[in-house]
Amino acid sequence: MDFAQVEIDDMLSQANKGRVVLTDFLDPAMAALTRERLQKFPEVNYKVDGGYPNAERVRFAFFPNYIFPEDVELNIGFLEISGNFKFQTVTHRDFLGAILATGIKREKIGDLIIIPNGCQVILDRDLVPYLIQEVDKVHRVGVTVREIVREELLLPEAKTREVIAFVKSLRLDSVGASGFGISRSQMVKEIEGQKVRVNWKLQVKPSYEVAPGDVISLRGRGRVEVLEIAGTSKSGRSKVVLKRYL
Repeated sequence: MDFAQVEIDDMLSQANKGRVVLTDFLDPAMAALTRERLQKFPEVNYKVDGGYPNAERVRFAFFPNYIFPEDVELNIGFLEISGNFKFQTVTHRDFLGAILATGIKREKIGDLIIIPNGCQVILDRDLVPYLIQEVDKVHRVGVTVREIVREELLLPEAKTREVIAFVKSLRLDSVGASGFGISRSQMVKEIEGQKVRVNWKLQVKPSYEVAPGDVISLRGRGRVEVLEIAGTSKSGRSKVVLKRYL
């Protein structure tokens, strides 16, 4: 049992004893582990939120079943950092760097949404006043930081493409190769090179069998979701419907 699992189990144990417990913002791998551990604690209920639907980094609240979910607050806040970036190209890394330079830990910050004149930040609400005061520059450009509400978020439009493939088997190397548009031998190399995750868990076996709902992540190439296994062709190949996130 690794440290992360022990930490999550400790929080769940506290909730099982009657406390309301909040996690920091978790990346997809930790969120998947958390959902897995929740199955071991049937007396614990939970809420999860990342500020907007399909957020990558999310925060959990654990609480006993006798507490109404609507009475539990996840303490999520929202900021907008804006400036004149016409003559200075800035990236997600630049905005995150400006925030972390104030001494705040990454775990207290959720997703960052790049917008035309700056960036919107999802974070622990308690840190909102501090960042408004402390962040005044991003990559040498002066910025204004203000608190916003959830409804002001300019949500990124997910770019996806549906892929239909006929595969000999539902092995990870076969389905992944079709989804990412690479050869099966290249997919095997990526899997064995520890660059592939299934549902945000490292998977090093090319023979691993995928199922509908699985999300395959390949470092540097994005994600593919298995939407449906839509029957078998006359030649015995499985028809799979995939969603490729571009």
